[in-house]
Amino acid sequence: LLKDYNIENKHVCPCSKETYRDQNLGAWVNRQRSSYRNRQKGESPESSIKMSDERMALLNEIGFLWEIRRASDNSIRDESKWGSMYQLLKDYRAEHNNHVSPARGEIYMGRNLGKWVDQQRTAYNRRLKGKLGSSSLIMSDQRLALLNELGFVWSERKPRPCKSLGKHV
Repeated sequence: LLKDYNIENKHVCPCSKETYRDQNLGAWVNRQRSSYRNRQKGESPESSIKMSDERMALLNEIGFLWEIRRASDNSIRDESKWGSMYQLLKDYRAEHNNHVSPARGEIYMGRNLGKWVDQQRTAYNRRLKGKLGSSSLIMSDQRLALLNELGFVWSERKPRPCKSLGKHV
């Protein structure tokens, strides 16, 4: 199931509450990480899940992330959140003609997708300047490639004043 999710979403980090094909895939992923941590500590599993060498190898093959770095509460918290926002952007674009980005601050499906898009532009610009940011503002090669596949617009077109009408166009 996680392999199929990876193929469709191009990442292996569903949010902890994310369902996929009517299965709570996010919770399953969290249990795998917990079992892995128990194994690393040499503890016997309290649940029925034991992290075998075979299971570890299969998860490693698809690029499974065993540990997720957390950023501050006000930023994009981790790769799984980034992946879910990326999927939300794909859904938004499919619904809005494929080449439209949400407006600054625009809420879509209950999430502030416009803010997230702005954060990606900020991360991209910081990358161009060689500046590092918090983990939420790092534009990795993988993130860059995924956004470029969508035809992401890296510079927001600002309205310019029209002198004859005194309005913005």
